[in-house]
Amino acid sequence: MPTPEVLDGYRTPRPERTREVEEKIAKRGPGPQPVIPVGKRVFQFIAAKYRIQVTAPETVTFSDGRKIRGGKPIFVEAKNNMTTLDIVKDALAIEAIEKNARYGMDFWDFAVVLASAQAKQAESVKSALMDPAVLKNLTLADREQLVEQLLAAKDEDFDVKPVTKSGGPKQ
Repeated sequence: MPTPEVLDGYRTPRPERTREVEEKIAKRGPGPQPVIPVGKRVFQFIAAKYRIQVTAPETVTFSDGRKIRGGKPIFVEAKNNMTTLDIVKDALAIEAIEKNARYGMDFWDFAVVLASAQAKQAESVKSALMDPAVLKNLTLADREQLVEQLLAAKDEDFDVKPVTKSGGPKQ
């Protein structure tokens, strides 16, 4: 059996591919920050696809045996672990979700998760700025990134003083 012909140039060596991927990741940055639209409620679900029945219309049976269906049930469906509901239009669905026994276990309000993540981020920046051992090992770019994150947190009780040419804070 003849040996297959090896063609050069179809694939670069692994270290080069790895380096290129790492450069793309570094250039990409953290990405967009999640924002909840005004007038909407966002719920996060434990599974990528999740369905909750909000209403269960009853079938009415008359004395002569006729049956009238109560209508179609209303469902809330999550796609990609999230669903966004209008506060006014979907008030019944929001109320049913919050009263559901699985609320807090299988699905929860994303605003709470977002607020706690932002609080944790601000707290980690504060702790890093307070720890002299961490600051000693940081590069100038890392320090600037910490200050930017702190300023983005908009915490009133933690002021950043401007730095003079000598390296110390202005008095």
